[in-house]
Amino acid sequence: MAARAARERVEQLHREGMISAATWTRLAPAMDTQVQTHLDAQHELLGRMPALQVEELEDARREGLRAQRAMLSGLLRDGVISEQAYEELIAEVDAGLELEPGEDSSQPQSPEQGE
Repeated sequence: MAARAARERVEQLHREGMISAATWTRLAPAMDTQVQTHLDAQHELLGRMPALQVEELEDARREGLRAQRAMLSGLLRDGVISEQAYEELIAEVDAGLELEPGEDSSQPQSPEQGE
């Protein structure tokens, strides 16, 4: 993640004209290689540690739901959606956030599970 952030920052500086094209052309391939090396190591680690992959998947799912929640709050604040629509949509997002890892929100719960 840090290597990717570094690459993106240097690229941004190039786009803004703070780093010359010549410098960017020399730096980019090495930075791309570094990013790919880190991605390959991450992929290998996740392959060796399935529990870590499950944890990463759950973290990503929850982060997506938090982003939805933030967007809905912004839409309400800006008057794009009504309070009623907001409450309905937030309830859906919050239900997803309350799920246990591995639970599927698209599957209806049996009466035993809902109690």
